[in-house]
Amino acid sequence: MKIKTTILCAGILLLMNYALLAQNQGNIELVNATSANSLVQKHISINKEMNGIPGYRIQIFSDSGNNSRKNAMRSKAKFKMKNSDIKAYVVFEAPNYKVEVGNFVSRLQAERYLHQIKEFYPAAFIVLEPQMDIPDL
Repeated sequence: MKIKTTILCAGILLLMNYALLAQNQGNIELVNATSANSLVQKHISINKEMNGIPGYRIQIFSDSGNNSRKNAMRSKAKFKMKNSDIKAYVVFEAPNYKVEVGNFVSRLQAERYLHQIKEFYPAAFIVLEPQMDIPDL
């Protein structure tokens, strides 16, 4: 009985081995490779035209009125004194001057940094930036 089981298992293993070897045979043919090249070139040209990449920033200040620009610049300078390694931007969207900080590729990175600065900027929140600077890696 043990001999029959051993022979049967050996036969099954040989058939499986043959099936695996049969899969390695075949030909690969590229069809219409010029279309693929033109798509790659189009992608490259679009990337060259972009001024940045989509990402996230944290808005820490917003003001409108007579001294709003000066207040935004003051808020940016105060932030940079404590956080010299994070970029800060003054953004004007009529009628508001805003201060946005950071260049975060993922929302998770922005959430982590927001958690760090919430103590000093309790009203801060994450904003989507359609074309931010490409961050250093």
